[in-house]
Amino acid sequence: MKNRRLLVVRKRGTSTFISPGGKMEKAEGQLDCLRRELREELGVKLVEAERFGTYERRAEGEDHVIRIHAWLTSVDGVCLPHAEIEELGWIAGAPLLPVGSVFAECVIPELLRRDLIDA
Repeated sequence: MKNRRLLVVRKRGTSTFISPGGKMEKAEGQLDCLRRELREELGVKLVEAERFGTYERRAEGEDHVIRIHAWLTSVDGVCLPHAEIEELGWIAGAPLLPVGSVFAECVIPELLRRDLIDA
């Protein structure tokens, strides 16, 4: 988050904005995965991370359920699209960008409830 906005990313070839991140590699913990994914996808170094919550919803346009582990983070560096990331967006509580179901139904409402994001 930055200036009471949430960072979302859009992968190349998709239209929905989601969280940066990905699947854990073998023998990798959640923080190690977060650290690696932020470096690979955004070119930044993780400085601090606070667990925000774990959420499950049906994936957009798919029949399977996804689980995300959301973190509030601070990073060193400027977030820029790397690897499969084509575009970044900073959104408030009423996003103007198409966001995934987990964000729309879970993360954004919780950020609003905790007064961490602008409406």
